[in-house]
Amino acid sequence: MRKKVGILLICTLLLTMIAPLAGSAETDPLWDIKPTDWFYKSVQEMYARGMIQGVKDNDLISFKPNDQVTQTQALAMVIRYLGLESAALEMKEDEITRRFQQLGIDNGSVEQWARGYIAEAIGLGYVKTKNDALSTPATRAWISQLLVRVVQKESLALSSTNANKNTGMMDDASIPNNVRGYINAALSLNLMNGISEYGKVYFQHNGITSRAQMATLLKRLDDHLAIPTNLSKEVVIKELGETNITVQDKDGRFETLPLANPAVFFENEKRSLLNLSKADKVRIAVRNQQVVFIDWLGKGELIENVVTGTVDEVNKEYKLLLVKVVKEGTESIETFTFNDQVQIYDAQYRKLSLDDLKKGQEIDVLYENNKTVREIKVKGSSGSGVVGETVDGEFLYLNQQEKRITMMLDNGTPQTYKYDENTILIYNKMRFASITDIRKGDRIRVTVGDPIKQIEVLEVSKETSKVTGTVVTVAEKEAILTVKVENVPVAYKISPQVTIILTGVPNPSLKDLKEGDQVTMDVKEGLVTKIEVGNRSYLTELKGRLISVDTKNRLINFTADNGELLVKELADKVDVIVEGSQSSLESLAKNMRLFIRLEDNKVTRIELDNIRTGYIKSIDSVSRKLVITHADGLDTTYTMITNVPITILDIAAPKITDLKVGQEVQFYLNIEDEIKKLNVITKADYLVYAVKTDTKQIQVLKSGNVQWFAYTDKTLLQITGKENPKWDEIKGFVCSLTFAGKDLIKVEKK
Repeated sequence: MRKKVGILLICTLLLTMIAPLAGSAETDPLWDIKPTDWFYKSVQEMYARGMIQGVKDNDLISFKPNDQVTQTQALAMVIRYLGLESAALEMKEDEITRRFQQLGIDNGSVEQWARGYIAEAIGLGYVKTKNDALSTPATRAWISQLLVRVVQKESLALSSTNANKNTGMMDDASIPNNVRGYINAALSLNLMNGISEYGKVYFQHNGITSRAQMATLLKRLDDHLAIPTNLSKEVVIKELGETNITVQDKDGRFETLPLANPAVFFENEKRSLLNLSKADKVRIAVRNQQVVFIDWLGKGELIENVVTGTVDEVNKEYKLLLVKVVKEGTESIETFTFNDQVQIYDAQYRKLSLDDLKKGQEIDVLYENNKTVREIKVKGSSGSGVVGETVDGEFLYLNQQEKRITMMLDNGTPQTYKYDENTILIYNKMRFASITDIRKGDRIRVTVGDPIKQIEVLEVSKETSKVTGTVVTVAEKEAILTVKVENVPVAYKISPQVTIILTGVPNPSLKDLKEGDQVTMDVKEGLVTKIEVGNRSYLTELKGRLISVDTKNRLINFTADNGELLVKELADKVDVIVEGSQSSLESLAKNMRLFIRLEDNKVTRIELDNIRTGYIKSIDSVSRKLVITHADGLDTTYTMITNVPITILDIAAPKITDLKVGQEVQFYLNIEDEIKKLNVITKADYLVYAVKTDTKQIQVLKSGNVQWFAYTDKTLLQITGKENPKWDEIKGFVCSLTFAGKDLIKVEKK
């Protein structure tokens, strides 16, 4: 604990020297915007709604409001606004390429992170030429074109009226004809405004859009679109709790929504939920059915002509609706009239009919002053559902003999449905082998029918399960493993952090799995997190000196360390590692020391066995001889070649005379067992201040000095008690760093 406190004090002092203090990050997620900024509230809202993203710099998140928005960034923001980010990120590579080819877009011209977004935008008609998919700064004319397309008003832009009309701006004469219609349409739809300078208004069509400006422009889409997963609407607060808010819309409908730690604004001032009260008129931003932003608009008025109760009777002859209402413990029957225009909805606002109303169902009734029903909202699910509609719930069990599934609907009632061989199963957006793939606890959506038409798995059970089976196919690129379980093929999605255990294979990956492998897998939340192969491993490991390699007949001849002459068959694929790097059979030379691994008596891996470590016992710089004590306690005398390369951390161009008795060293031998290269092993404790996983660098602090060190895939990372440590987990801690020369080979956090 004392070490951690010391680390925090050092980090705080260092931050004051090289970065802004993080105080603002306690109230705002974005440290570089201030309440006095004209764009402050718009940026806060769009960030809360997931439309814009900050840039993480150490522990701070910056927005960089004045940075230019590129066309690809603007398209990505729009795709997020439309709730289509998942579709963009999960789009298959061949579909992306196909869409690019439609417009002649070169695969290499689109940034890797943006490929799915651009492909999705092509499908929506926002990208119509390859010039729309560039990573160049987005001009105001181009943004006008994009926004007009998003609100589906391109016909307005292409009309002869707008295509030829004067925009009314002082710089109208400079606006090109090919964008004039879009600019006129954007101005008329209030998607864009002119820019005032010294009392005159210009459009500045070639002006570049900033990130702050883009946040305000995205917000204007709310006046034209209502995206179910991302919407903004004006309501009046009926009830406000710690985790939920109940609101009433302009038509009198009540809705209860969970609060997702929303940002609350009174005019341009950020406030607390505690400042809100019943009957306040607010604008709420809803993302994925959760309130993420609240803007106070003043005092409102609740519509009182709403009653909540249960259906007692629906009399079609007299057009009467009888509702059982309980108030303050007293039960009464409220009677209403209805006409043919009455609107009936379920909890998801899907249309129902009078026939769907059942006795005992809980409903909200919105009515006129003469007690004529205007709207009925059925709470929860409407029984077994209307044919063609969908119902959500938790899967309970399957009766294969009767071809029935039983689920618990979201309203708390169980329901059983029949299925047949034509019922489609969608599981993790993939078509799977059979309905038997669904597991207890999975959340599912059923398209109602007799039999049901489709079952979609929305969310898999959180439980971890063990699955044992035989590998059928491995789709490495898609990270999908098909395993035959009890003779039924089942496809599984592989977690990016999957642990694979295959005895004898260093750092195994999916490509090392083979058809027929017997595997035991841990499956958690629908993803395979661990795979253990149980039926194969390397049978033999040998050391020796190479005699020859016959690549034509796929044979290798070598003398084993016990003096035995051996000939072994080479496998179709042999990994050849020379001093830590991938190489080829042709790079091997006679008398090289080799470490050879065999599987099924075939050579599958050959490593050059010329790296040694130990401690210097004595040094003779004149004869260039070192006596090294190895880990087994034996002393060996080695001769160093002339001008042997020596590397020592913090010493430039070291010589033999810089070596010291007792130093740990790593060295490489040539064919004659002479030292051809030597690195001194250096160990020291450093405070790890920052980690950059994209460039594989860590920033450390020692004795007041800040340094950057690079690590590689071969650098060993160890954290006590951690099976699969991550580099981000060492930030802010004192760690032991081990260097071989200037190469970082080990980082240990205790």
